[in-house]
Amino acid sequence: MEQLLNEIQPGMRLTRAFFKKVLGFEMTWPGCADEMLSRLEELGCSRAREYYEVVKLEWQQGHEQQMKNVAAWYLKQNFNRREVRESRKRQEVEQLKADLQQRSDKELLILLQRLSQDGN
Repeated sequence: MEQLLNEIQPGMRLTRAFFKKVLGFEMTWPGCADEMLSRLEELGCSRAREYYEVVKLEWQQGHEQQMKNVAAWYLKQNFNRREVRESRKRQEVEQLKADLQQRSDKELLILLQRLSQDGN
């Protein structure tokens, strides 16, 4: 932070990149942006806060859009997983039906008796 404060000189060119650095420092050390902006104002840049707020707002909007994209991707991943699980369950049910249809009546009665005994 001290290095960036030392870079602030009269007549320096203020760029988006500079204000992004200020924003980055602010995220790490809350309150330091105010110190840097005050220094710029002391040197005669009366619109420093305005420039900073524009860069901050642009970053926030971009960040919010990224988070929405991540949320949509995550939702899709969960939906796809649920679809796969449901598909597997349907396949298991179909396989079980096919297996039961191939059994004789006697085998089915024995199976039912075992299931009812296990249930008690």
